Amino acid sequence: MREAFFKIARRLVPPSWRIWAREIVSGNPDEIALIGSIFDRPGQMVDVGAHFGGASEPFLRRGWKVLAFEPDAQNCAVLETRLERLAGLTLDKRAISDTVGEAQPLYSSPLSSGISSLHHFHPSHRESGKIAVTTLDVALAQHGVTRIDFLKTDIEGLDLFALRGLSSAWPVTVVMSEFEDRKTRSLGYVASDVGDLLVARGYHVIVSLWHPIVEYGCRHRWRAFVRYPCNIPGDSWGNFLGFSRPENAKRFEKFARRCGRKIQNWC
Repeated sequence: MREAFFKIARRLVPPSWRIWAREIVSGNPDEIALIGSIFDRPGQMVDVGAHFGGASEPFLRRGWKVLAFEPDAQNCAVLETRLERLAGLTLDKRAISDTVGEAQPLYSSPLSSGISSLHHFHPSHRESGKIAVTTLDVALAQHGVTRIDFLKTDIEGLDLFALRGLSSAWPVTVVMSEFEDRKTRSLGYVASDVGDLLVARGYHVIVSLWHPIVEYGCRHRWRAFVRYPCNIPGDSWGNFLGFSRPENAKRFEKFARRCGRKIQNWC
């Protein structure tokens, strides 16, 4: 019954209306839904740092195939329970970086299930286990994935390394990759390094900029969509949205405007 309801709702309610309704409730834009709106047919998503499956679920419900990476055992258990009835999901319990290794420490926090990481960046972090680490190039070949329509990385500081572990020759339509200098300075990079890598690979890049995080596990506030290159405040966080084709960047901008979100130009 629930699945039938979702199918009917998707047919009857325009995408921009659904996105607008969610934004009214949260007060923040739904970046995942806005990206999903540019696709007319099901495709292949790769979700690196899948957490509880919140980003994967709407794509699975639309008939997409999703390869999800989530190394945190507790998060995996929630994800599997949440998405077990949906076809198209492949779950890989390894972490993603730019090297391959075994028995690497994973750090988790009682403060937030969303900040599990290979990187010990928060005082609340405690080692929760040893996990295998691989690269996207290796994992995609193992799973027989030949193209990516939507690549999402949200791995708490290791996002640049995940992108480096994916050959620039890979056909990827849209990339969404998180940044936060507070996590990554100790790893030797800042937000602009992620943006510059995407630009160097030919992507048209928009920054979804959020206000500084007050505390992990609390509600966050969105700030603006900004075309990149731009100056990114060092205390902010957000996501880089990279579009391999300019027409998809324009479609994203169109749907964002319909939801009252203009793409700004900052020097």
